Amino acid sequence: MKIVNLGNKNMLKKPPGAMLFTIISFDELEYYFKFKRYSEDTFSELLYESQPMPKWTLSEIERIHTVVGGNTRIISFKRKINREEIVEITRKCIQFQTNSVSKDPSFRIIPGYLCLHNVIVSSTTEDYHRIYLYNGVYAEIIYKYETRKFHSVNTAPKFFSSSEVLYFYTILRDFYVQANQNFLL
Repeated sequence: MKIVNLGNKNMLKKPPGAMLFTIISFDELEYYFKFKRYSEDTFSELLYESQPMPKWTLSEIERIHTVVGGNTRIISFKRKINREEIVEITRKCIQFQTNSVSKDPSFRIIPGYLCLHNVIVSSTTEDYHRIYLYNGVYAEIIYKYETRKFHSVNTAPKFFSSSEVLYFYTILRDFYVQANQNFLL
């Protein structure tokens, strides 16, 4: 058995920052624009904003008590985040969503991040394929980057299997790789 000395800080490396994004499902365009303004004030300046995407899909359990919006967009941000930040970001998104849902019952925000090998979204519901982080927030791998492209995992919502969504994350990953070239070498 090999014993690893964890006293040497050089052995444990922090990964480069991840690209924050949010998926927004909504009916009322007004609340989408309000969230964009809020997120720029709270998280960072926007990097990319998607064209209208395929409609967000809900799991069977979520369909019981949630309305789905007719519109879906994805926005990404210039500031890179530490992966641990996704819990606090999720909390802020839930707070904004809760304040908006009385006017647009379909309004939903799904925060996540992209790193070199994965796309991760956060959730507040437990499921067998989600990893508990803390404060009621779970992480779910949506895409794995293998053989030079993203592949959605079999537990990912159908939304992520559409070509438009895959294209958005591929472009975002290309930007991420370019921005982190010195770190990844």
